Amino acid sequence: MPAVAAVTDIALVSEDPGSEIHSNIAMTTAIERLNLLGCGSSSTFKLFPAYDAPTEELLDTFRSNLDAYTSRYNLAMEDYSSLKFGRMYHGTTAMATTPKELPTKYDQVEEGMEIIVTNKFGGLPALSLYMLARMNPENIEKFTKAGVPFESITLAKDEAAKNLSEPHFALGKIISKYLPDFGMPYDRNSHITAVYPVGARGIFAIGTLAELCSSQISISKLPMRHEEMEKFAAKESLVQNGTASLNGCHLIVASKEVSPQITDDLRKHNFGPESIGLVAKKGIVSVTFSPELKVEEFVASKAAFDRLISPSTQQLST
Repeated sequence: MPAVAAVTDIALVSEDPGSEIHSNIAMTTAIERLNLLGCGSSSTFKLFPAYDAPTEELLDTFRSNLDAYTSRYNLAMEDYSSLKFGRMYHGTTAMATTPKELPTKYDQVEEGMEIIVTNKFGGLPALSLYMLARMNPENIEKFTKAGVPFESITLAKDEAAKNLSEPHFALGKIISKYLPDFGMPYDRNSHITAVYPVGARGIFAIGTLAELCSSQISISKLPMRHEEMEKFAAKESLVQNGTASLNGCHLIVASKEVSPQITDDLRKHNFGPESIGLVAKKGIVSVTFSPELKVEEFVASKAAFDRLISPSTQQLST
């Protein structure tokens, strides 16, 4: 019975404070993490929202939004009322049951295993660019001159908002398919060995995965959603991390024997999976990128990127 927690830490300035999208993001993020752990049956999900607002009227709106979300996806919810701090807040704890072993066998990761990303990196920077454009119309001209027109930013923003607020239940079913039944032995040639969420950390999540696996991970591909937009945002220090990603973007570690089957199933459900690298060596915690990728162009802080690619046993962070 895995339990996870999530908080809405992304403000959509184009939406009213009472818009359901704000609470939907917190609920969806928690569901996404359960899906990644292989909880393939949404009927076992149970949500425990945590929320607050400065007025009773807004609190009533939030409760209606939560009811609408859980009814839409037929999810169980326990509502213990607001936090009563008088500030805007959206979060949730979510639990589920699964008859499968969890895909967290980091100690059984082996050299040569493939690193699969379930969808493209990036997507979140569009929200920041859109906010900056709305705050100061002069930025629209600046972005356009740099080859990033406001129309493209708006489309990417809408894509991000939709993605963040709609759960990907298919992900849980696919992960579950490649897990052994609870109590049964794990088989490297037919099961997923490990998973790790990407989310807003983008490529820095690869660093944490390397730590968990005590391995050197070598990356040869870096598929991006809006490459030029995200590169521009990082270059101008408008975002710290141009690879910050949307829901549906996660890391899977699996043997070469089973990886093609996993990616095929993900494609059938409208994901964009790719094998982006491999576990190069055990016992060394580091991440290496092929030079032609020029990954550093997507990160505003050179120091943060240098920490990511330096062999270390320390906690890697942005």
